[in-house]
Amino acid sequence: MTDAPTVDPFLRPGDGGRPPRGGRWLWITGAVLVVISLIVGAVSLVHLGNLGSGVGRPFLDAITTPSRLTPVDEQMPLKAGTYVVFELTGHVRKNGPITLTTRDAPLVTTNTVTVQAPDGTRCAVTGGRGMSQTITRGPDLYTGVLQVQIPADGAYHVQLDTRDHAVRSVILAPSLTSGLGEAASGALGLGLAGLLLAAGLVVLLIGLLRRRPSRVAAPSPGHPQTGYPQTGYPQTGYPQTGYPQTGYPHAGYQQTSHPAPVTAPPPGWYPSPWGQGHAYWDGARWHTSASGPGGS
Repeated sequence: MTDAPTVDPFLRPGDGGRPPRGGRWLWITGAVLVVISLIVGAVSLVHLGNLGSGVGRPFLDAITTPSRLTPVDEQMPLKAGTYVVFELTGHVRKNGPITLTTRDAPLVTTNTVTVQAPDGTRCAVTGGRGMSQTITRGPDLYTGVLQVQIPADGAYHVQLDTRDHAVRSVILAPSLTSGLGEAASGALGLGLAGLLLAAGLVVLLIGLLRRRPSRVAAPSPGHPQTGYPQTGYPQTGYPQTGYPQTGYPHAGYQQTSHPAPVTAPPPGWYPSPWGQGHAYWDGARWHTSASGPGGS
């Protein structure tokens, strides 16, 4: 009896026993994604590291920058970026569980502020309409009223006054939102790097698994192969349909016993069945000694 050949479902005709090539491109793609994710993550980390001092600087300056009374006319070392003119416009008082806040209208305007660069050019000063930046120092409440764009680091000539020349306390500090946009872009880059890394690892794992050849185990003798019909080949050890098993009863069928047939003696002379003398048996009936075989 000839056994059916073992079939490898992962091999295609003409592959010559080699695993499929599809896994190679998968693990190459996964490796590329992992490398890209590491590069993006490294750049984002460096970017955030460089911004670390820049993002925290506005909050530090808001605490440490001294307030000045108008009119202000002096040279100030400023860094490139957006600065805000904060004006003392209110006070916060607490009386037990009750907090009272009083506010005054700002008196510093774009016409009363001049910021001149080292080369003599004036920096852009814009109104603070819609601004919500505030600084609280003890009971004093400073409100952002103007924005100043500083193009480069240097010593700038700053002149601050009020429209009616009233004395007001002011603070010129970096905008509290400076660097937040760049920090958000760095965080977004880290998130993208994480997604690329996860996708790359999954694709790399699938590619490596597909490159491993997997073969079907050889069938055990006497057992049919699953999924492959055995055409024209009997199953060893199993009864063939339509052929009775000699000496073995079939389940569901009652075995009927038959007595063995009686065999007649051959023709010849035998003691008479009537008890006297002998009689001749011709194979079918008895004859007396007087008549003999062939008699009536």
